[in-house]
Amino acid sequence: MTDLPFGLCTFKDIAAMVNMPTPMIDEIILWNQSLIGKEYLNPRTGMIDGRHASECILPSQMGLSLQSLSGRRQQVRTKL
Repeated sequence: MTDLPFGLCTFKDIAAMVNMPTPMIDEIILWNQSLIGKEYLNPRTGMIDGRHASECILPSQMGLSLQSLSGRRQQVRTKL
């Protein structure tokens, strides 16, 4: 069992929303997925669109965007 699809893959997806490179996260994902026989990060595209990507919690695949995430944060702040 691994938390890779619920942790680093999620963080990579959020970083992609803001066009932030994640070279160390990519290396860790590639190394870990080779140990568990899964492919979340596609080495050819550099994206979380590998054969087992459907197992990941990806905000971008849930219809969330940077705008919706930051808008929600602003709503919470105003209520405080």
